[in-house]
Amino acid sequence: MLARAGAAALELPWSRLWAPVARVSAWVMARPVWNVFVVLLLVQWAVVGVVAAIAQHNGPYYYTGGDATWYWTSAWVLAHGHIPQAVIGYGYPMLLAPIAFFAGPSIVAGMPYVMAFNAIVLWPVALSCVYAIAKILAGRGFAYCATLLWTVFPLVSIPYFYERYHTRFVSQNLPGMLGLTAMGDFPSLVGLLLAAYLVLRALLFRTTNGAVLA
Repeated sequence: MLARAGAAALELPWSRLWAPVARVSAWVMARPVWNVFVVLLLVQWAVVGVVAAIAQHNGPYYYTGGDATWYWTSAWVLAHGHIPQAVIGYGYPMLLAPIAFFAGPSIVAGMPYVMAFNAIVLWPVALSCVYAIAKILAGRGFAYCATLLWTVFPLVSIPYFYERYHTRFVSQNLPGMLGLTAMGDFPSLVGLLLAAYLVLRALLFRTTNGAVLA
């Protein structure tokens, strides 16, 4: 009893703070993976919503430097059975073509559908890949932390940018990074994450199929 009391007296201050963290961690690890993933996805959508609110925009249209109009026009032309000049390639326009077919030639009319596709389809894929990559590297607990950091990093990083660059970062860079524009940047990121996961899976399980898919 005395030895235990003496050990408690000599306990470092931050070791007492660690006990609640350990309890919370144990509780999270006891939850099903899909429960934690749903929470992380909701946090990600909230981050996208915050950026959508604070970034400068005209209706559903955010800054793209003009490239998004090229993508959308090419997608609309492809959707109607014609082959446009490959100024920016055919990959992303082919992905946009079904949306452009129904939304019409105006990118402003089509942007809500593009945002919804990015949020509902591509963001879950991206988060799944981040989680899977981190889990392969260091286990489930590390994967939860890495995925959470991935979701909040765009907002956390804003104060660390130089003041004169603040508007450019928030209004010109973040929307494209988070899937608020009809640009190929975000879908390319998702494709890269998926390829990275397949490469790690192929190396881990020595499977040819994973390498071919990557």
